Amino acid sequence: MKWSFLSLGIIVLGITGVAIILLFQQITTSNERDYYLLKEITEASMIDAIDISYYRETGDLKIITEKFVENFTRRFSESTVLVGSGYTVNFYDVMETPPKVSILIRNSTNDYVLNSEEMDFNVVNRLDAILEYYGEYTDVGPSDEHYNNPYTSKEFTSTYYSIPSLVGNTVGVDTRPINMPDELNRSNIKNVTIKKIEYKGLVTSQAELNIALLRREIDYPDIETNSTDYMLSIDDMVSNLSLMNDNKILFENCSQNGDKLVGSDCTKYDYWIRWSGTTNDTGKKAATIKFDITWSYDEYEYAY
Repeated sequence: MKWSFLSLGIIVLGITGVAIILLFQQITTSNERDYYLLKEITEASMIDAIDISYYRETGDLKIITEKFVENFTRRFSESTVLVGSGYTVNFYDVMETPPKVSILIRNSTNDYVLNSEEMDFNVVNRLDAILEYYGEYTDVGPSDEHYNNPYTSKEFTSTYYSIPSLVGNTVGVDTRPINMPDELNRSNIKNVTIKKIEYKGLVTSQAELNIALLRREIDYPDIETNSTDYMLSIDDMVSNLSLMNDNKILFENCSQNGDKLVGSDCTKYDYWIRWSGTTNDTGKKAATIKFDITWSYDEYEYAY
């Protein structure tokens, strides 16, 4: 009789052991499967959600939140259709730029009965993902000019205007700060400096004078808002001008140790210009000149 009970006990113990092994095997398998699913699907969804137009314009990565959530949900549901539908997905954080997401998925195991007690476990995986990117010249050889320096030296030319008032027969600006163009105000550009300024002469049409008036508060950071006299006409402008300093417009880059302009303050602004001239057209109000600034800069070129 005792051997019968012993045999029964061994059988029950064996069944219990097999159930425990199956339970932990499912937990381990589910955890590993869910982790790699979460990792791969998150990466693919973030890449699919990149805002390409923003990347081409700025060189920075940005993901679209709605597109990421849609891609992740679709991919995850397609990948888990054969392993069950008891998943709960939580998006804790989705940051568009720089691209960063935090996702948690929860999956319940099957129900197991051990010693008349029903048991199940939740398998939880959480992932914080950041999408990184590399430039076009990150894997070049030592002989390449971009080795250890993925920046390319470039130049950019932009047109500016200046509209100072006429005082007697003299007109000009006494060391005024100037803004660099918006095209160069990007995170992948550094070492922006004025390389040269070319004087292009007086503005002679009302249409171009209107452009100069509209750009005045954009190009000069020290111009107070609403201080521009938009009623000025081309008839108010001098018709001849002799520029001093060998017909040059002087400039200063605060980041360099070159010539300094009297009156500049590099604690406030980075770029300064100065010019003056004389005219015999003394019955006018002001002069509007046009000049091109060539900017030099280093650009980090992204791979497309």
